Amino acid sequence: MHRYIFIKPVESVTLGQIYQHVIAIGLSKNMVDRGFYTGVDYQIKSQTHSTGLVVVELMTYGSHPKHPKLKFSETNLDVAIRQLSIELKLNLEVIDRTQLLSDLTQLDRAKWFNLDDFNSLDTSKNDIKPYENIKTKALAPKKMSITTSGADIDSKNLPLARHLWKIIATNVAERLGNTSGLVAQNIIFDSTADQPKLSSTLLAGKEIDLEKVNEIIKDTTYNLRYTGALARLKTSLRLMSYAKTPASAVDFDENYQDTLVAIGSKGWRKLASRKNIKKVLQQTRFEVQFGKDKISLEV
Repeated sequence: MHRYIFIKPVESVTLGQIYQHVIAIGLSKNMVDRGFYTGVDYQIKSQTHSTGLVVVELMTYGSHPKHPKLKFSETNLDVAIRQLSIELKLNLEVIDRTQLLSDLTQLDRAKWFNLDDFNSLDTSKNDIKPYENIKTKALAPKKMSITTSGADIDSKNLPLARHLWKIIATNVAERLGNTSGLVAQNIIFDSTADQPKLSSTLLAGKEIDLEKVNEIIKDTTYNLRYTGALARLKTSLRLMSYAKTPASAVDFDENYQDTLVAIGSKGWRKLASRKNIKKVLQQTRFEVQFGKDKISLEV
């Protein structure tokens, strides 16, 4: 596993937040275009601190890019603004787009600091300025839910079902975020109902085409199954060690609280078989709901 943390100081938090989202979307798209999947091959985190520091973190598993490029692209700007609007619950209206692009380009020219090659930076006395090129008004994001469930899931397979469904949900959410500007709110697993289910809630700033969501779910699950991603997942679960590779191990506490199945490294090696993964996926169903509209589909 490789972990990269990059930081860049900014004078305006709002400008930094927009820039952060553009960079994270571009990084995610690059990984997706290369056939990689979050939770299987990588994880991306990003934030902008109120003291004026943009932080982008990338964790990669296996032989993936060791020196990721963080570069601004205007093609991701509108989606980035939609995402930030949802997070802030404020509709962000750009007054002068040309000026915004100029400010972002200038910020992009500033150096990223890789924490491995970095000493220290005191931001406590940063002079943070408001960004005057944005007008705001209240925004009430709309909720969309994607429920993943499976009938006749064996209790011994609950941890595997939970893990697979969570990976599908996070990858679908990431792709919806990259294309439509949706923001993932939470993921909740419930094994107490008639059949286990995982509910993923996303926030949207406008109406959503459920057929487009349907296609993204189908494409994501199909590609996970037939492009080698699940084979890589199976290998990582079978090699997982809570003692030797704790950073990439399935969280024991979260899994136990969700499934009430205590499972260790040896248990995962036994559970993560091609047969079990195929069986869980064959039993998997999806239901997408946005307002009064609802669609159901199978893997």
